[in-house]
Amino acid sequence: MTKATEDFIHSSYQKALEQSHDILEILENLFKILNDSEVCKEDTEAYDAFIDALRGCLEIRKHTFILTNLISHFSLALMYSILWLISTQDMDYDVELSFQRKSIRSDLRKMLEKCDDNNDVSVNIKDRFRARVTFQNDLSEEEANRYIYTLYDSIKGIFAHKNRQMRTDFIEWFENNPKIPIFDKIHIRAVLEIPFYIDFVKDYIQNPKENNYRSFHFIMCVPMYSAAVPGGTQFEIQLRSKE
Repeated sequence: MTKATEDFIHSSYQKALEQSHDILEILENLFKILNDSEVCKEDTEAYDAFIDALRGCLEIRKHTFILTNLISHFSLALMYSILWLISTQDMDYDVELSFQRKSIRSDLRKMLEKCDDNNDVSVNIKDRFRARVTFQNDLSEEEANRYIYTLYDSIKGIFAHKNRQMRTDFIEWFENNPKIPIFDKIHIRAVLEIPFYIDFVKDYIQNPKENNYRSFHFIMCVPMYSAAVPGGTQFEIQLRSKE
């Protein structure tokens, strides 16, 4: 986009901020301002892509509370799947599990970048919500990679329904484990009922970025027909070693 159009979007955002302190109202006001405006012909395609992305952002943020609960419960189930691996395999998992939700400002910045880079009419922000697993062990590179890929296989097998035996073994383990609180079991059961599927796998371990960034990323998707989240959703999971 030209600087004039970017400046107009930024000024509209500031105007929306002045009108309200509520996140949804800010987005609704920004969408109303931008959707009712026109830009130069040169920027039309990228601007329309940004408007579409903003519409999607608004719809997702309407379900922020539901999504936050969903990913919190998924993170709980993920933690127990790690404990299951510790108890059944010869692996000494020591992990830090964190969850992050992008700010609205970060969302808008990334949407602008994508529109500028691609002029893409289907700008899609896949990491608005993110869970990160970082192995804290002092592991060799070979060991760290084995831990990461084993954990990915277990997530795929248990939560994305790709390994029936693994899923069955995990269910039997947590259901029969007296040390797991009943409320945790209720949340795990609910997570296991969601028809997750995995998409957009990016293996930066085998193919590091130019800055030597190494991690394993993938998207957990909830289909649109699922009752868990109206309209479906997606969130990113990152698996990495301390190094």
